[in-house]
Amino acid sequence: MPIVLNPVMLIPFVLVPTVNIILSYFAMNMGLFPPCNGINIPWTMPVIISGFLATNWMGAVFQGGLLILGVFLYLPFIKAMDKQYLEDEQKAMESQEEEIDLDDFSFDDL
Repeated sequence: MPIVLNPVMLIPFVLVPTVNIILSYFAMNMGLFPPCNGINIPWTMPVIISGFLATNWMGAVFQGGLLILGVFLYLPFIKAMDKQYLEDEQKAMESQEEEIDLDDFSFDDL
């Protein structure tokens, strides 16, 4: 999905990480799982594995929940974008006046 110059996708692109950070902060403050243990995890580590390495199995479960929440937060914006694309496609189909007839072409002048 294009993000650049696309205001529809800009909203969840900013919203989802913000919600994830806020929920993670409050979950650590409430003691649902311990704060990160100081292990330097590479940024390329997959989502649930990094949560397990940084905290414990509860961090991995929490990260899985955040991933599912992020999908559901993106869903209405993707549906709106799909609806917009379908309307544009319908307008393009209606603007085509007639089909191209290959019998009208003459290749004698080539």
